[in-house]
Parts: sequence; structure tokens; C-alpha cells
Amino acid sequence: MGPERSVSRTQRDLLRLVLDRLVPADDDAPGAEEAIGVDGLLNALASSRYAADRADVMAWIDALDEVINDRTLTADETDDLLRLIDAGHIPRVSAATFGRLVTITAELFYSSPEDQSAERSTPAWSMLGYSPRPSSRHG
Repeated sequence: MGPERSVSRTQRDLLRLVLDRLVPADDDAPGAEEAIGVDGLLNALASSRYAADRADVMAWIDALDEVINDRTLTADETDDLLRLIDAGHIPRVSAATFGRLVTITAELFYSSPEDQSAERSTPAWSMLGYSPRPSSRHG
């Protein structure tokens, strides 16, 4: 996440699981883990756009890491844990911050790149059948 803060390997693995569960891949599109990735999320949190969320999300990651306590979770266990967090049943892991992380992930996954000249497009464009490149068809 830049010079301010790094995340442990365990926390990176945990974030991969969370991203994968928030927007899972299917036959038509990649999931958030593939489309955004942990580095994309951490870079976004380092940007001015999400500066107000940065400390809360990083504290959320720390708290979740403590709750997990180096266990490897299955997808179903991750889903169950995220449901408990969302319902506010794990006081050390903020439901409000989880809600904000869901919003940030959705914004990163579904929004267009800030650099409109970028060669990549968001998965949402592909899901809609839209290509940001000019069509080669003429009138």
C-alpha cells in the first residue's frame, strides 16, 4: 500500500479471499480478485479518493487477521464469516467498515478507469458487450 503501510502475506491472502467473495468470477467475467487484485485495492486506498477510508480499512484488516488467527478458510467459511461481520456479530471487526469496503470494491470493479486512454477496460464493459475502442465498422 505504498510507503505508509504494508500488509502481511496472511493479510494479502485474506484480502484475496474477501475480494473473491465480494465479486466472484463466473463464466462471463472475472471476479474482483482477478480484476482488481489486492495491489489494486491497496493502491486505491493509498489514493486521495479513498484517503478517508484508508485507516479504517487497514484497522479492519488487522482485526480480521486477529479473528482468523492464521487459519486457512474455505470459501464457505469466508462467506459465513463475512455474513457475521455484516450483521455486526463480530464486534472487533467493524460492520460499517466492511460496508465501506464492499462499496470501494464495487466502485473499483464497475467503474471506468480514471485514465480513459488506458488499454484495459473494466469487467463491467465486457459484461455489457461494450468496447471502449472505436468500432472498425463504417456506417
